[in-house]
Amino acid sequence: MDRRQRLDSLTALRFFLALGVFLFHYRWIEAHRFPAGESALINVLNQGHFGVSGFFLLSGFILAWNYHGDGAPVDRAAFWWHRVARIYPVYLAGLALLFVAALAGVPGLYDVRAGSGALGDLLLNLVMVQAWHEPAAMSWNGVNWTLSVEAFFYLLFPVLIGAMGRLGPAGLVAVVAGAAALGAGLDLLHRYAPFSPPGDRLFALSHVFPPARLAEFVAGIAGCLLVLRWRPAVDAVVWRRAALIVGAAIVAVLTLRVYGTTGQRVLLLPFLALIVALAIADRAGARTHPVPVRLGEWSFALYIVHQPVLHALAPITAALPSAVALPLALAVSLGVSALVYHGIEVPARRRLLALRQRQPRPVRARP
Repeated sequence: MDRRQRLDSLTALRFFLALGVFLFHYRWIEAHRFPAGESALINVLNQGHFGVSGFFLLSGFILAWNYHGDGAPVDRAAFWWHRVARIYPVYLAGLALLFVAALAGVPGLYDVRAGSGALGDLLLNLVMVQAWHEPAAMSWNGVNWTLSVEAFFYLLFPVLIGAMGRLGPAGLVAVVAGAAALGAGLDLLHRYAPFSPPGDRLFALSHVFPPARLAEFVAGIAGCLLVLRWRPAVDAVVWRRAALIVGAAIVAVLTLRVYGTTGQRVLLLPFLALIVALAIADRAGARTHPVPVRLGEWSFALYIVHQPVLHALAPITAALPSAVALPLALAVSLGVSALVYHGIEVPARRRLLALRQRQPRPVRARP
């Protein structure tokens, strides 16, 4: 089968990664619902931020899947324009939603009335470089720092795919191993370092600073190139079962809080194994139910809008039992995400791509 077939299971995986981030923020916005101490539920919610690392891996994998093939260099201008068309309309929609919610007095949001400081942070957000400046990294829509990191990845991708595409299997395995070691090393440095600079700058440098997250993106590229070079003689069912086992193991590690709450990249290899197994299963003809695929298509919008939505709902859900509040918050967030996807993301992307007579190769499984 053609390798540029749809990778529906990876599209569905995007939803579960976004759901993890959603639950992480829900746990803190609705902190009054969760007593002090540890439990399996609190451990899982506390570590939903691991979805960020999964997104960085998945981004590298899918971009390599779509843009590596015939040996020709990537058309850089076309590639970068396609990425702008893919992410920037929703990114702006998230900023606009936060701005309106903050002006309406929704508590807990970034103070958009903070004068020149807010304006400066906004400018950094608009050009997607806030992650390079620690004080502004989490400003405005907090999750946007990860898009600032992604913008750095996109800038480097044409060079990375050209260089890594010439590596053999042994070289690609070495890249994955090196990326895993580097990522885990940065996590361990932050957790166990006997010093912590003012403002916890060590966290900013090891987790938010874009070059510090490059290992995950590179590992995703390398994992995809390994898949493209390897055609295992095992059917789709076996690989889908392998993915379920790896996924269950990841959830177990998060539930047991094996690694604490600050590290993300310690699970780089298991996350990459999950992505590889799902991709191989799709390549072998596995089918994914359309509901999680549709949720995966909404996942980028969910990721961008969920924090303003959660804060806006907090005064309403505060009086509701947890069994009602969480499903309501998720349902409303998904509803807003669907509106953003169908009303902004898809039409805006089409219009922006139509501005270019020469378009990049189509992306069928979007990171």
